[in-house]
Amino acid sequence: IEQWDFESVLMEKTYQTLIIAGLTLLTLVLAGAQTAPSAGPLTLWYQQPAADAKPMNEALPIGNGRLGALVFGSPQRERLSLNEDSLWTGDNNPRGDYRSKGMGAYQVLGNVFVDLPTHAQAADYRRELNIGDALAQVSYTANSVKFRREYFCSQPAQVMAARFTADKPAACTGSIELADAHAAKITADGNRLTASGSLENGLKFEWQLLVLNQGGSVAVTTDTNATRLVFKDCDSLTLLAVAGTDYAFDHAKAYRGEDPHARLTAQLDAASKQEYPALK
Repeated sequence: IEQWDFESVLMEKTYQTLIIAGLTLLTLVLAGAQTAPSAGPLTLWYQQPAADAKPMNEALPIGNGRLGALVFGSPQRERLSLNEDSLWTGDNNPRGDYRSKGMGAYQVLGNVFVDLPTHAQAADYRRELNIGDALAQVSYTANSVKFRREYFCSQPAQVMAARFTADKPAACTGSIELADAHAAKITADGNRLTASGSLENGLKFEWQLLVLNQGGSVAVTTDTNATRLVFKDCDSLTLLAVAGTDYAFDHAKAYRGEDPHARLTAQLDAASKQEYPALK
């Protein structure tokens, strides 16, 4: 096909696509379809939470290149699925053979669950991801209170942050728990939860979650199922999470370095001393 013929066909297909899109939009408007709320050109927005069974298709991703999370956005039970880029089951695999058992596979770290049992009947729901600002947000109304959540991963502070707010004081009551994907031991110290363990290849990993509350209270509770942080009558909550492993990019040390506990604790302590707007 000559060049001008190809360009003509392409132009015709483009016009057809624009006409179809225009007719579709006109049909939706005439049918009274709901128009999008004010949103930037790089904002993805939805009117329902992500389905638990479709994390990679529906949950909203945030990350800083090393640490990442998927935001599901359920009003009654928020789920944040965390990942850290060195959590890998393989061995040294010097041959680089992708077919060998030693190549291993990337692992999910685990989930943070925030239970808000009185938020089952939510209205005016909106879940969004602003790609330009790297911010995920969830908003809805429950019990005549407007609730809002905001999520991001900080590169300078190396933490994931999640902030829960309401337009009325003392409106945040619920619990927080960690569900580790590799049966790590979970402990609580004050308003901090820590999960630490190792993979089958001996790789040590750890993640920590710190809860900062304005108003109300945060306390530890332990039952047969889990160790939780219970928050009551809080004006707002800020969750800060860190994660890491003892992986080191050093063949001479068999790709293992220091235990991550001290490093992660220092990162979380430093981030917690910043005001939320500064961290954001």
